[in-house]
Amino acid sequence: MLTPAQQKVKQELEELKANASYKEHPMSENPIPAKTNSHKNWIFAAIGIILLILFSSMLTMNLAGPKNENVVTYLKKEQRYQRESSTLLEDCLENRAPNLQGAKVKQNELVTMLKNLPVPSGFREYSQELLSVFEQRLFIITYLAETKTIDPFLLHKYLIELDVKQELAKDSLLKAFDSQKIKYRVQENGAIEYWVSGKSYLYEK
Repeated sequence: MLTPAQQKVKQELEELKANASYKEHPMSENPIPAKTNSHKNWIFAAIGIILLILFSSMLTMNLAGPKNENVVTYLKKEQRYQRESSTLLEDCLENRAPNLQGAKVKQNELVTMLKNLPVPSGFREYSQELLSVFEQRLFIITYLAETKTIDPFLLHKYLIELDVKQELAKDSLLKAFDSQKIKYRVQENGAIEYWVSGKSYLYEK
């Protein structure tokens, strides 16, 4: 049995041990909230990054959408002009045009309409190549309208030049599709199928 003095010493030693343990491990329950707060911060950061990515994707789609729709509008209009211009020249070559001078005037109007057509971004070079095609057709129609005796060899030369310019315009169109990252496929008959905003369109000669 311990004496009162020994009990007092023992009590003091126990208090010292208790104080030392408290200093070594102060507020032992704190690490759990700290870890919880760190975990919450990581979750909030991840959510923020995801929202930023979604917002950027939506912004990109909204900016690209109208641009690509402008491409569709442009190609539809110039394709209509193309058909009129090509048919006009064919009628003149096949003697189906009732009035060569009238055909010349109409072809000149088509050239002007093409020049005034708003060109979407990335298609400037193509528009210049296409304008060269229209001007070559106008040149041929003018030759037919104003020349009394047609030289078949000279006319053939002009038509070959037209074919070359048409091929250059087609190549330029494909390059424009590539530059604007517009998916396309050239069909066996020469027509070009292209996709904008998930929709398929057909560009024919």
